[in-house]
Amino acid sequence: MSHPVRLALMDALRDEGALTATQAAELVGESPANCSFHLRTLAKYGFVREAEGGKGRERPWQLVAVAHNIPDAGELAGEAGVAAGVLVEVLAERHAERVRTWLHTAVQYPEEWRESSFFDTFRLQMTPAELARVGAEVRALLAEFTGRTTENRPPGAMPVSITAIGFPTRIPNAERGR
Repeated sequence: MSHPVRLALMDALRDEGALTATQAAELVGESPANCSFHLRTLAKYGFVREAEGGKGRERPWQLVAVAHNIPDAGELAGEAGVAAGVLVEVLAERHAERVRTWLHTAVQYPEEWRESSFFDTFRLQMTPAELARVGAEVRALLAEFTGRTTENRPPGAMPVSITAIGFPTRIPNAERGR
């Protein structure tokens, strides 16, 4: 799943809905044959499936789920933990690249999109329970929007990236209890 082409294909399917390998290739900048290979691989592991209405090269693919919960690498043993850690690093770097792209291209967007975007950083004093509550509330707030594709999004909607990350900024000092 952490392969760059596979992640790009999953993003394209998430944003656009069902696509053939040829349509996906145009969006992700790869050959149709390469996209077909990676779509079949994603299907093998249950991330995508064939959509209705197509045969052979005109076979559309769709995501099985529009969101995935990635376990913390520390919760998984051995190679699974290593793989989860690598995937999280790849996803974080992909998101950082999206942020850089937005910062360099924001002036090209209509004013309503520039004004509605946000980039906030908070340094807060929280307990683990409070941090967990904030994470749950953010996920619950965004859950309303997770199933939208080109087929069911409202007029004027387009793909938006939101990342909320909450983590402690230093290892607790056992002697001080904090």
